[in-house]
Amino acid sequence: MDTYKIYGELLTANLYKINAHENLSQITLENYYDNNSPITIPLDNKINLQKNIEKYFKKYNKLKNAFTIVTEQKKETEKELDYIESIVFSLENAKSIEDIVDVYSEISENIVTKKEILNKQKNNTSSKKKAKEIALQSILINDFTVYIGKNNVQNDYLSLKFAGKNDVWFHTQKIHGSHVLLRNPENREIPEDVLRACATLAKENSKGKHSSNVPVDYCLAKYVKKSPGAKPGLVIYTHYKTIFVK
Repeated sequence: MDTYKIYGELLTANLYKINAHENLSQITLENYYDNNSPITIPLDNKINLQKNIEKYFKKYNKLKNAFTIVTEQKKETEKELDYIESIVFSLENAKSIEDIVDVYSEISENIVTKKEILNKQKNNTSSKKKAKEIALQSILINDFTVYIGKNNVQNDYLSLKFAGKNDVWFHTQKIHGSHVLLRNPENREIPEDVLRACATLAKENSKGKHSSNVPVDYCLAKYVKKSPGAKPGLVIYTHYKTIFVK
C-alpha cells in the first residue's frame, strides 16, 4: 500500500522532467522519503505516464480501504476469540452437570450457528420464559460475604445486577477468571487482609491460578459497566487499584 503511494507521489513530483512520450517500462528516481536514494519504479508501457500515476494511486486507495476494513474485522475477531477463551475457562472450571448446562445455554444464545433463523427463533422462545434463578457461590471472610461467579452469565449477573453500590468488585487483570464480589451494604471499612484474601480468591479462580505475582484489580461495583453489545462476562471498569498476588 505505502509503496504504491510512494510510486505515485514520486512520479507526480518528477512529471515535469520525464518525457511523457518515451515508451518506458521502468524509471529510476530519487526517493525523497529515503534520503534521496535511487528507487526504480515499474511502469506499464502500454499506457502513458499520467495513467501510470493514476493506476498507482488507485491501487493505493483500494488497499487503504481494504486495510481499514480488515483492521476492523481483526478487532471483532479478537473479541470473538477472547469470548471463546472465556467459555473454555468456564468449562474447565465446571464442577457439575448444572454448570455445564449453564455454559451450553450461554453458547446457544451467543455463538452464531449455521442458521441465523434458528437463533432468532430460539431467542424469541427464550425471551418468553421466566429468567432462571441464579445460585451464586459464596464464602465468609472475616464476617464479609464474598460471592464468586462460575461462568459468564453468573459474572454478568453478579457484577451488574446483584452488586450494590458499596460492594467491592475483583478480577484478575487481563486474565480470564471469575468475578469476585465482596458485599458491603453497610459501607464498612474493609481491612487490608480481607481485600488481599478476596484478590487471592480472584486469582485462584482464574487462568492465572498457577502463576506467581498475578495482578488483581479491584474497585467499587458501581464503576463496573458493560459496553453496548458486549458478550456475556465482558465488562469495563474504572477507579480501580491493583493487588499483586503471589
